[in-house]
Amino acid sequence: MTYNDDEALGRHFWRWFLGVGLLAIAGFVLIVLLIHGSWVRWGALGTLLFFFAVILVVAWFYDRRQVKNYDEL
Repeated sequence: MTYNDDEALGRHFWRWFLGVGLLAIAGFVLIVLLIHGSWVRWGALGTLLFFFAVILVVAWFYDRRQVKNYDEL
């Protein structure tokens, strides 16, 4: 049985796959730590308000970017 390079995924793919996987795990851990920390400090209502505020800020920046895109058209 011979090794065919055309059918193999290659080193580049597996390095990319491992890197993306490690970044996803690190991001998940950071999110869990952030949720846990806010829950301990502010309770359930404070945590919900905090994440609602974060989502509003992200949406505001996204909306500003979209308005600039529409103005360019």
